[in-house]
Amino acid sequence: MPEHATHNDNVIEALIPRHRAFWELTPVDRPLLHKHVYQFIEPNQDVPLRDGRTTRDGTTIDPLQFDYQALIAQRPPPTGGTRGDFLHAAVPHGLCWTEGYMGANVQAATGSIWTEPRPWAWDQTESLAARVSDDNPWYTTLRDYVLTLADAAGGRVPVEQTLMRGPIDIIQAIAGSDSLALGLYDSPNEVRRALELCKDAFIHIGKLFSDLVPDWHGGRCIHGMWCPGTVIRLQSDHSVLMSPKAYREFCRPLDLEMAAAFDYSIFHLHSGCVHILDSLLDNPNLTGIQVTIDSWPSGPRLYEVMPRLAEIQKAGKCLEISGGPVSEAELDQLLSTFPATGLAVALGIGSTWD
Repeated sequence: MPEHATHNDNVIEALIPRHRAFWELTPVDRPLLHKHVYQFIEPNQDVPLRDGRTTRDGTTIDPLQFDYQALIAQRPPPTGGTRGDFLHAAVPHGLCWTEGYMGANVQAATGSIWTEPRPWAWDQTESLAARVSDDNPWYTTLRDYVLTLADAAGGRVPVEQTLMRGPIDIIQAIAGSDSLALGLYDSPNEVRRALELCKDAFIHIGKLFSDLVPDWHGGRCIHGMWCPGTVIRLQSDHSVLMSPKAYREFCRPLDLEMAAAFDYSIFHLHSGCVHILDSLLDNPNLTGIQVTIDSWPSGPRLYEVMPRLAEIQKAGKCLEISGGPVSEAELDQLLSTFPATGLAVALGIGSTWD
């Protein structure tokens, strides 16, 4: 038992073998499941700054101005508990950390945080190399934030990786969608080099979590799932700008390296981006794939992508499906047709118009 035992330790100790089975593809009688009423995602809540303002006031984010101690005091980590078969966890606030670390212009206003590209030319690519450093203020702030959050969690809940967007997302944040799309054809060597540097940055920040976050019940945690080793969540949301061929050429080599840098890895994918799935299924270093079902019409309905999702388990990867809304009938179809082994489901029930 951990030093800081909680009232639900018996529940957690019963869940951990089932979570281990998910990662190791051990046969089970049912999947990990959290069925809930779907709610639309609210905008990011405001975060306090050291000068007394909050991000609602509108500002360019300076990581040294981020008052993470005040944020933890305002919204302390959970003290335990579960959501169905998933754990509650302490997760650092998403502040566009990987994008800011590589020099993106991070903006905040009215509860939202996003990036605004600056003028960019591909001959600036090598300037990104100097940003991969322990002295980068985005890195030092995140490091201190994670340590403070872990101390506040006190071992009662695990500390998870923050939102970390992948290399193609970082480049889009720096250069903009138009420049990235054109660069794939007009400046392919420079784009490859920029992606390589962003891959190094991603691993550097990922290692911060694996090095600093203490083990929890002998493992780590991602998406509320205990994991028996170090774990990383990968993503490439701006693969929506790329053909399957371009993704395989430019991004798959990076995925291989990033996944290999950790014991376990899970790739975050949106239901509208399954066109890159083949480049993930034949990645021998990737443990699993997490697919977020986006609300229709921004993404296909669950039943429309089920045939593609079935390929994930057939390829020997574990599969996590989350998001929504989905119908009761869709969830029943999923649970009755997909193998329970290596399956985790956290879906909201409802309709787009609820």
